[in-house]
Amino acid sequence: TINLAVGYAESGDTIKIAKGDHSLGYPIEVGLTKNLTFEGGYDTVDNFASLGLGVRGSRMTRLIAPAGNYVFSFATVGNASVVRNFVLQGNGSSVVYDGAATNVTIEGNVVVPKGGDYGISLSGSAGASVRNNIVLETGLGIYLGTGSTATNNTVVNANSYGLYGGTRTNNIAYAGGSFGLYSCAVGQATYNLVFRNPTDYHTNCNGTGSVTSAPRFLNLTAPGSFIKNANAVSTGLTATVLTDSTATWTVDQWKGYFVTPDITRSQPRYFLIISNTATTLTVVSYYVLTSYGAVGRPYGITDFTFGTNAPGATAGNGASTPDIYGNARTATTVGAVAAQGTSLTSPATYYIATTGTDAFGGAANSCDLATAPCRTINLAVGYAESGDTIKIAKGDHSLGYPIEVGLTKNLTFEGGYDTVDNFASLGLGVRGSRMTRLI
Repeated sequence: TINLAVGYAESGDTIKIAKGDHSLGYPIEVGLTKNLTFEGGYDTVDNFASLGLGVRGSRMTRLIAPAGNYVFSFATVGNASVVRNFVLQGNGSSVVYDGAATNVTIEGNVVVPKGGDYGISLSGSAGASVRNNIVLETGLGIYLGTGSTATNNTVVNANSYGLYGGTRTNNIAYAGGSFGLYSCAVGQATYNLVFRNPTDYHTNCNGTGSVTSAPRFLNLTAPGSFIKNANAVSTGLTATVLTDSTATWTVDQWKGYFVTPDITRSQPRYFLIISNTATTLTVVSYYVLTSYGAVGRPYGITDFTFGTNAPGATAGNGASTPDIYGNARTATTVGAVAAQGTSLTSPATYYIATTGTDAFGGAANSCDLATAPCRTINLAVGYAESGDTIKIAKGDHSLGYPIEVGLTKNLTFEGGYDTVDNFASLGLGVRGSRMTRLI
């Protein structure tokens, strides 16, 4: 029990916590005048000798809040405790909370609140430092008091504000439900990357070096590695299993990563992977997973890591060597995002045939299996994202509606295929046995 160690500890002591899921019976409350360091990522195998990565992988260390309460609560003026290297999962209240003017440091964590609850709520803080954290699916992401600082954090899908109060530098806040940055004095917000929020910047928050531009997401995995036809399910932060029978993953290779719909959607949702087998992902999230057939894009893995190579916080006109996103690099990098997008959403291929079907047992056909093509081209257009290909088998296709390609989709339409070889070979679509006629 962590609180047993807290009771024993004196100011300046360290509490090392080994990998695994720690479900708390009570919040970890640090009062009196104890300045303690809490650190995850250890293992009993080597008797806590080496520090590993506590936010994912084999050393993932997850602290789960008791129902309706915090993970950490700091209640003493001037408390300077440190919390680092955990997955901190909420359960009906703020995940990290202070009730006094603290000076705590919260660094290198992944914070997963429950629904509309706050992620890191240090509104009473006077000199707190919040840095290199990822906060996702939250009410208000990071809430700081005057005199506190937020640096190199990434806040995703805050229903309310992304970052509120304090001095904010080199943070990323995107896809929220209100302001990305809110409540800024002049000079309090610099070199932040804020985008896809209803309003990105509140008064004075669009400071020096700020940008509003979506970074590109990398795709580092083989084509075809994605989750297909995931059923709609409400998880409520309980474990939910998603299956891809065609996958050949290594056990726990995605542990601690996130599964998400395509980032180009207006409100992407993220789900923490707590384990995986060769063909399944076990995930937790407060939100509902909509089926692949409904959203039109496979779920993918998004890799948030800490350190360098984040999008450069400039106006985009720098002359230095571009970073991995193609953005101009400066001495300043933004946020806790280094290799965004170890993505399982490879450019997809969709299949159409006159013998195809648009539905199976009342559910929409996803059109992405060569052995089970759709009948209607526009159904595949609806699913497809820019860079995808729609392969159309031979025959006469009488259209009910014109094929309309809007938004920013750059698609490839290609005729001359045959269902006999499951679209494996391309033939001549303008005449002969593979003629493909769109009417």
